[in-house]
Amino acid sequence: MSIFGAPSTPVAGASALFAPAVTTPANVGGTPRATDANGDDARRKSDGWSPASRYQNLLSSVRALEHGRASERDRERARRALRVNETRLREMTFFEGRNAGDAARVASGRATLSHGGEARLGELDVEHASAIAVALDLNEIVSVELMVGAIEHGAPADDVVPAAIGIYMRERAAALESLLAVLRCADGTAPLDGVMDEELKDYADGLLRDGALFARLVKLVTAPPPGGPFLVAPTVPTQHVGGPLALAGQQQQATTSSSSQERLLGPLDKLVDIRGRPILRQECVAHERRLVVECLFHSARVSTSLSSENAQALLVLAGRSAEAMRDLEKVAVEDMPTGYGTIFAAAAMFTPTLSGVEAAVPKTDLAKAVATTINSPNAPPLFSFVRFAWAILALDLGLSEAEEAIKESLKNDALEAIDLVLKTGVFQDDHTVARTQNLELVHIILSRYLHHNLRKTSLHRMLTDGTAVREPFVENGLTIEIDAAKPMADVCSVFAELYKQEPKLAKACAGLKSFLEISGDSEHSVGSLVKLLELCTTIAQTSEDARRIFELLQRSQGAANWDRLLGALIGYVQRFMSSPDDLIDAGEEFDPREGDPEMNEADAEGLRAYLAVFKAVMENAERAEAAHWLMWLEHRIGAALMDALLQLYINPVPLHLKAALLDAIGALCWDQNTAFDVWQLLDQAGILPNPMQTGLLQTATSQRSDVSYIYSMIETHEHKYESTTGWLRLIGKLLAMTRDIENGPCADGGSPSWFHTRFIRDRLLGELGTRVHVDQTERWVMARDCVDHLLFMLRLYEDTMISSFTVEDVDSASLDAPLAIGYGEPSSVLALRSAEHTRGDVERPSTPGADILTDFLTSGSTCQMVMNILSIGAESLSFERHARHGDALEDCVLGALQLLDYILSIDQRAVAKLRAKHKDAVFYRTLDEVLSADMTQMANILGYVQYKYNPEITYTALKILRVLCQRVEHIVALLPPASRAAIVEGCASCLELAFAMVPPGDEEIPLEESASSAVDCATLVFELLHENLERAGANMSHLLLGFDITGASSEIEVSPFTEFNCLSVILELLEAAPPSMHASVVLPYQAPELAADLLQRLATCKSTAPPTLALLEQWPPHAPTLALSDLLSDALRTELPKEPSKRRSVMHHRSSILRLCAEVLEVEAPPAKGRVPEMAPTLVLDIMNVLLDNGREGLGAYTHDPNVEHGQFAVLELPKSVTQLSETSTELALLASFGDDVNEMREELSATQLLDDSRNVAEGGIMTTSRRGDKVIDASVVRAKLQAECRRLDSESHHMHGVRQDAMEFVKSRRERAINATLRIVEARNSVIEDATARSEIFLAWEKLVTLAVSRGLSSIVTYFDLRNASVTTAAVDDSPLSSHSILFELVDGILSGLCEAEPFGGGSDSAKAAPFCRLVHVIVSQLRQLGEQDRAKGNTSAVLAPSKCRALLRSLIASMLHRTPVPQVSRLDIISALLDYLAYCRPDTDGVSPVTKQGQAVAGTSVAFSQVMDIDIEKGNAAIIQRDATALVDLISRDAKEGSNDTKAITLGALEAMVAVCSGTGVGGIEVLLLQNDIAKSCLRELECVSMPDLVLNTPRAAAHSKAIEASLSLLLRMAQSEPSQMVALGTLVSLTRCRAIDAYADIHSASAATATMAVDAPFSDLPIPRARHHKLLVNVIRLVGSLLAAAPQPKPVPSPTLGQYPGAIVESDGIPAVISQTLEFVEAHAAVIHRVLADRASRPHLADLAELEATVNLVTRLLKGPVLPDPKLRLHGAMDVLTMTVCSESNKYVKYVSKTLGKSSAGDDMMLAASDDLRALDAADRMWRRFISIRSMILSVQRVLVNKGLTKFTFAASDGVVGDERPTVHLFGTVVMRLSLELSQLADARRDALKSIDHYKILRDGSVTESDLLARVALVESDIRTVVISTENALEVLYAHLQPLVYSGDDDSLVAPSMELNGGKTRTSEFGVLASFMLPGLHSLIQFEKSTLGLDTEFINMLARRVRDSLETSDPTAHRNRFGIA
Repeated sequence: MSIFGAPSTPVAGASALFAPAVTTPANVGGTPRATDANGDDARRKSDGWSPASRYQNLLSSVRALEHGRASERDRERARRALRVNETRLREMTFFEGRNAGDAARVASGRATLSHGGEARLGELDVEHASAIAVALDLNEIVSVELMVGAIEHGAPADDVVPAAIGIYMRERAAALESLLAVLRCADGTAPLDGVMDEELKDYADGLLRDGALFARLVKLVTAPPPGGPFLVAPTVPTQHVGGPLALAGQQQQATTSSSSQERLLGPLDKLVDIRGRPILRQECVAHERRLVVECLFHSARVSTSLSSENAQALLVLAGRSAEAMRDLEKVAVEDMPTGYGTIFAAAAMFTPTLSGVEAAVPKTDLAKAVATTINSPNAPPLFSFVRFAWAILALDLGLSEAEEAIKESLKNDALEAIDLVLKTGVFQDDHTVARTQNLELVHIILSRYLHHNLRKTSLHRMLTDGTAVREPFVENGLTIEIDAAKPMADVCSVFAELYKQEPKLAKACAGLKSFLEISGDSEHSVGSLVKLLELCTTIAQTSEDARRIFELLQRSQGAANWDRLLGALIGYVQRFMSSPDDLIDAGEEFDPREGDPEMNEADAEGLRAYLAVFKAVMENAERAEAAHWLMWLEHRIGAALMDALLQLYINPVPLHLKAALLDAIGALCWDQNTAFDVWQLLDQAGILPNPMQTGLLQTATSQRSDVSYIYSMIETHEHKYESTTGWLRLIGKLLAMTRDIENGPCADGGSPSWFHTRFIRDRLLGELGTRVHVDQTERWVMARDCVDHLLFMLRLYEDTMISSFTVEDVDSASLDAPLAIGYGEPSSVLALRSAEHTRGDVERPSTPGADILTDFLTSGSTCQMVMNILSIGAESLSFERHARHGDALEDCVLGALQLLDYILSIDQRAVAKLRAKHKDAVFYRTLDEVLSADMTQMANILGYVQYKYNPEITYTALKILRVLCQRVEHIVALLPPASRAAIVEGCASCLELAFAMVPPGDEEIPLEESASSAVDCATLVFELLHENLERAGANMSHLLLGFDITGASSEIEVSPFTEFNCLSVILELLEAAPPSMHASVVLPYQAPELAADLLQRLATCKSTAPPTLALLEQWPPHAPTLALSDLLSDALRTELPKEPSKRRSVMHHRSSILRLCAEVLEVEAPPAKGRVPEMAPTLVLDIMNVLLDNGREGLGAYTHDPNVEHGQFAVLELPKSVTQLSETSTELALLASFGDDVNEMREELSATQLLDDSRNVAEGGIMTTSRRGDKVIDASVVRAKLQAECRRLDSESHHMHGVRQDAMEFVKSRRERAINATLRIVEARNSVIEDATARSEIFLAWEKLVTLAVSRGLSSIVTYFDLRNASVTTAAVDDSPLSSHSILFELVDGILSGLCEAEPFGGGSDSAKAAPFCRLVHVIVSQLRQLGEQDRAKGNTSAVLAPSKCRALLRSLIASMLHRTPVPQVSRLDIISALLDYLAYCRPDTDGVSPVTKQGQAVAGTSVAFSQVMDIDIEKGNAAIIQRDATALVDLISRDAKEGSNDTKAITLGALEAMVAVCSGTGVGGIEVLLLQNDIAKSCLRELECVSMPDLVLNTPRAAAHSKAIEASLSLLLRMAQSEPSQMVALGTLVSLTRCRAIDAYADIHSASAATATMAVDAPFSDLPIPRARHHKLLVNVIRLVGSLLAAAPQPKPVPSPTLGQYPGAIVESDGIPAVISQTLEFVEAHAAVIHRVLADRASRPHLADLAELEATVNLVTRLLKGPVLPDPKLRLHGAMDVLTMTVCSESNKYVKYVSKTLGKSSAGDDMMLAASDDLRALDAADRMWRRFISIRSMILSVQRVLVNKGLTKFTFAASDGVVGDERPTVHLFGTVVMRLSLELSQLADARRDALKSIDHYKILRDGSVTESDLLARVALVESDIRTVVISTENALEVLYAHLQPLVYSGDDDSLVAPSMELNGGKTRTSEFGVLASFMLPGLHSLIQFEKSTLGLDTEFINMLARRVRDSLETSDPTAHRNRFGIA
């Protein structure tokens, strides 16, 4: 049948390439599926996958097999997905069709979704669902599911249709991609998984078995697009004639492009993809059709039983495509892949996957069935290629029609057509796999053709005998004859294009070598010879292939051999050298009047092809071989080949041959010496332009070789510039190779080549806009070479002038002016420089690099031309690249961008020096300033960031963007909105492309070039994001990450789920590549690390933190779990890879995730933002749940069964996975692997000394800073230094003669191995450094996370589970595992277990781990202590740890300190601090029992057996554990205490004190002895002797630490004085304290400094100024220590006094120990001044500090005054006490007033500074002040009583009148005190009764606001106050009694109430007597009322007084006495 008649007419809206088949979407892509009675799809119910993600799930499961690392779980998932979707894939029914029942349900507003849930729809939702269903002919329920999926991904609900259709198109494409992956695996193109490949082949065979899938794929290609026809068909582009840029002065034809014309869009044409990016439905359809034809391709290859009907249908489709593609330039770009895809699919149908006749046999029936169709007449050329493929199959099968089909195919230009397709940019831009498979298909077909061609002479003759070409035909009145050898040319051309795009295919063609040999021996036309030589040129791209081609042409005897080349060269050289007469005699048709003899065009073309082969062979061969071949060629001609080439060049040969000659000359430049010789030869031959010989100065011969003449006078007229282009290439190569020659063209910054640079810059580049080119490719190749030359000159100049940048004083105007070379003008008009700068005829201007740089710094003409090149823009370049000149244009744009990038790296320094030299030269501007002046230019340049076809362009544009962001302030605000959007899309696409690359499975396999470029771009984007994040205002990072930059910085927002930006890509990356998959599924390897680090920085940056944290709480949207918690769970358990770089990256990745979670806890966890634990966000709870997961199903499911052992918390799993670096990666392991020869050579090169250099690179060293901040060795610098050393050694060896070449090569090889070995050592050292840093970082991040989890998140998670389990009633058993105490214990126990491990992991052996572990132990135990204090305050001991856990914790703490490998001192201090906190946690309550012990008692009470074996007394347990290791423990801590810093001393001394307290409190003891043995007490005393107050008063950390150390020393000494007072006295404690001069500050009694410090504060409880506060602590502790030693001295039994002996209990004096007293007196005498200052208490305002000092001092002084040895009277202590007694006992006392006012017991009118009574701190201060005050008063009254009883003092009744300054107390004062004390006793008695009543009430009511222990403590406190007041009353009464007793007359009546004589009217009585009696009686009455035995008041003195009062009352009239003395 014939399929090619009249061309079909496409319907409106369909593609111009494909006419639609007579089908509808219902029977092609949406055939209704079988439904049940209710209309629900049975299969949709069965698989449970939403139609919005059904095929995405399928695709992801299939792609999981691609990585080569699939697990069995991945395979099972893939099997299930393929099984579920098998029918859908076979029938190509993507979705269910419309159904009346489903439509009714949707219209009702309710729809049951695939997961079983029900969706309620509003009116707008129903309208949207109906619109989608009608437009796509889709089931209404499916439409709803698509809408739901779109909304879940962030689409707005009121405009969900575009996003829903976008998902629909994505799902269709995913289904086809899944099918394509299976088919590729089936035919072996892309195997997926070694385990499942056979299964997949069987699966594909099952899909294709009945042919239905194949038929549906064919129909899908021509089916109407989903959603209906497009509004307009795509426009057909027309090519630019004058170039794609609108350059100045250039004439262009009117053009129309699809990119520039505004395309009309229908309502459903503009869609939104899953990431929020706008897409066109037409693009989706084009992509879908490309996938369909690929599936057809593989189906045709795989299918073993393809029916003739399906084959015919595919041929019809291919024929239609071929007809539409007759003119490729008229085919829309988006239709090209589908068009040629159908051609390849049809050809694949006839091409077996295996070669050979056996493989072709199964296709016999197919070949015969389509024979008629395939051989239809009038076939288009592309369809003839399908016929060609069929003919090859027919040859394999031996069909008779085969040769005729081959002939007809060649005649119809089949190979030429397919060659044109392969050369299109669209084909070369196709997907790598698709392009490769198509190339391989064409190569297989041609290889099989060569197989038969070499065996059938008729086939080979057909290529050249003219039988396979068309007959001559007439066109436009001309008869056109086709070259008979055109088929040969076509075959060679196709092979050349194949090997150009895929060089490795050349080795796969078995018959290629024979074909080349036969073809070389044959005769050719010019066309076939040129194509054959082009094929040889393409093949000769490696040294091996170059050898093959040279040998081929060397031995060939036909038309293609080297002799032909040499003969042509010599022949034409001789011809041009011959005279005209000789030429005429030789028969040449030459007329001397016509000029020089011309070369035949055919000869020129052939010679050019030969020279191209020669160039390829010489450039790619080994140098030695190339030199040998050159000698052979020169021997053949008997002359130098270089001379022949030069001689031919200077003769009038065609311009394209001149270019080939220059290329050949360049191929002979193997080294810099040869290149320099060539430069000189070119200069001598006049090929290089000379400024002294231009215009009329030139001869005719020199004009033929002068490029400037050729360019200006010849090429301009032809509009072809091949010779100039070749000259540019040669100049560039010569300059690059002679760069290091001192006297070469590059010397002095390129000064010798200044004229060439000016010509290139001003003429070749400057005239780019006005120059007309026939071939646009030539234009842009030439422009790129010019740009490269400028860049080279800039680099050369910068390298030369880097040390001293100088720019000559050149007129900037002359620099910008074009070079004036006027032909026919005299040389005097050459205006090369201004007249004032000219010396002689011509003077060289400044260096070329300086001219170029100055031009750019002044916006000169060169700068503008480069900007014009870049003005095309990324969008236009994307379109133009598909044209023939696209590659060249793209390359030119890349060169221009690279030029700008380099200038940006040097312009700032240049401008700075130019402005410094020319003060008024304000016109010099840096390039960023130039670009900022025209934002359109900047936008065009930065727009190349979104160019997706060449990653180098993107990379360079990103580099420019990076620099501009650093320099241009607020660049984001300056850029146009369109430019911003382009930059965002470009950067995000870079990340997306890199992340889509699959890393190689083997570590040794290098990345492909495309993958490497994508990695570079993505890395640069990350650097851009990180660098700009902290910049002020709206910066580039904000823009790229999608933050809203239009509002204020405080209102910044981000929406990554609805827009396509870098943040959306990064979030997807983090989800797809958690740490466990890091470095195995994405590129670059550091991408997950950089992404996590960026997200963590966003969460900590001030401007981005709020929206980022809000984002994390909904990432991903509508998901059951949050991504961050999943990442955290993965990060905690991930095992590190072995490869060092990946290992480090994974650790940093995990660190960033941990820090991010820590930031969430810090900012969001209660009490942040005023939240309470019940209000904790979900993300906080998720994070905590992950951290505390120990393998059980949530914390709430934790059982209390003690026999069940649970795992550790997940957070404790991380340290186990952070292993140390393998020993095989260390330097020692490498050195051991090197041989002796390598080590010797390393020593010769001084490699060891080089690596020991610790200087930075800038200082001449080798150290640099890595991206992560590590100081590492720069490997490139090391290599450069070692290579320089090699060159130095070589230069020394050059002076030696007789060294053999092979010996030199051997030495060179050894040195190279030594360099490589050194670089391996560098890598090992860097790995060790970077790995240690990475481990340290991850442990620090882990520490921060655990710290915040303990301090911020713990209460939230515990509260959450308490609330969740509130309804569950559990028995009271052991400490609840949900309690904070238990969680903290498990955490610290796990951490301590890690610390107590054996080496090399435990103790201090792992430095990266030890410090964080120790700090965490301190933090957690400190938190445990705080919780204990809080529970202790509440009276709740139910959550406190059990004694067993506490003892285990103490053992672990001690074990970690005593580890064999000790931790560093700083870390040990953390453990010691934790020990302090632990002992405080276990300290007893006020009742003397620890809450831990109480908890143990509660637990033991439930089980007798348990109580028998459990030691529940935690105090004794702690003492026993400490005592067991006391020696080692005290030795360790003591060493730190003596040798450490002040901070260390403070902590260690505190720990020693706590240990002493624990052990002495339980009666164990012994620690004090160890402390004395370790000289701790002596060390503390020495510190006290040496301390001076100036060391403590400064507000500096050092002074604060010193003060704390002194305070800790005194506290320890005080504790030891209480335990071992005699030892402390014997140690000289009092002597050392006497020598301590620091306490004498603030000593002057008349100085106001101390009082002023007190008056400077606001309240009595406020902090004093630092100097005064530190002196206060020192003074109080010293005096307390002295008082403690004095009080601890043993006292003998008191001896009664003769005077008062008759009254038992009245005697209090004792002998004491004279030594202690004497030392104490010495102390008092030494510090008498400060003691008197304290006793004076002159501050007018009360303060607790003054009161504390007074209490300690009064205690000391009273003990001395009451002692047996009286102080020296000169100390005036007695008088000071009298004054103090007056102050304390007076009614106007400041302390009493403050207490009364604060507690509400005085009037508000008192003129004093008083705190508000509602201030809790004031109330607490008043309470403490009251107790200290009554204690001081009691001690004062006690000492006054003793002094009175001793007869050392006596008081008058009242103050002496007229005596000034008499401040001694009076009897009246004591009487008043007794009265006041009586009142206080009455008040305290009331308070005690109230307290006791509160206890009774509590027992009845059980008030939850207070505990019984609190009430008991309150009663105990009141009773303590009662005892103090009673003792004070007793002392005051005794003073009064001592004064009353002498007034009583002698006699039997010793009534205390009244003497008998007074009652009988006897002798005169004194007035004092009655008053004293009236004072005493009320006091006695108060005392009698108290329960003396209960309160401890049963003293002899009180009993004596009470007895005498009762006796007196009983012996007289009771009533009278009671009335008289007020006793009721």
